[in-house]
Amino acid sequence: MNKTTRNIKTNAPLFFIALGALLICIASCKETEYVSPQEYLDKENALLVRYYDELVNVAGEGEPVVYKPRLEAMTAEAIDTVDHRLESGMMLFHTKQGTGDLIPANKRVGYRYSMYAIQEIEGLTGENPDGKSNIYAASPETFSTLPLIYSTSDLQRQLGSIPVGVNEAVQHMRLGGKCKIILPSTINGLGGYFSVLMELEITYIDQN
Repeated sequence: MNKTTRNIKTNAPLFFIALGALLICIASCKETEYVSPQEYLDKENALLVRYYDELVNVAGEGEPVVYKPRLEAMTAEAIDTVDHRLESGMMLFHTKQGTGDLIPANKRVGYRYSMYAIQEIEGLTGENPDGKSNIYAASPETFSTLPLIYSTSDLQRQLGSIPVGVNEAVQHMRLGGKCKIILPSTINGLGGYFSVLMELEITYIDQN
């Protein structure tokens, strides 16, 4: 056996390993396709539509089961609603009106909240607690409201960590008021492609 033949036989296993790795790489590259931000937004919106339309049981304990679309059920439970789904995307359900005037722009306010991610859970949509809450904090979250005339990106830069959707929601609320709001990713300030449900309570308004 000559030297060339011996080298081929000796290196054959390495050759097949390298070939296999190359084929796996090619296969994985074919499976990995670019997903645009708009496609992510479309998927999020489709899930949110499902969330609104999905049937939920509205019967009380011990009563016959009665199903209604979730949006209809939440609207029926609310004192009042603010539907901005075709504008900013926000949907607000008042659960307690509060007292005094509506909160204007350029007013220092404080609020407490709990936040839930709207996700698919075992084939159905629902609210999944994501650990974000200010209910038991020593002090409420505070910020100065801004007019709703700026672009969303401009507003978010000025508001910092406060979601644009919260700035919009509190200007439909009063001191002591409570609500549930649904905010798509474009106005919830979380940086992902998922909508959230937030429970808000206005606990402070600067009187100056």
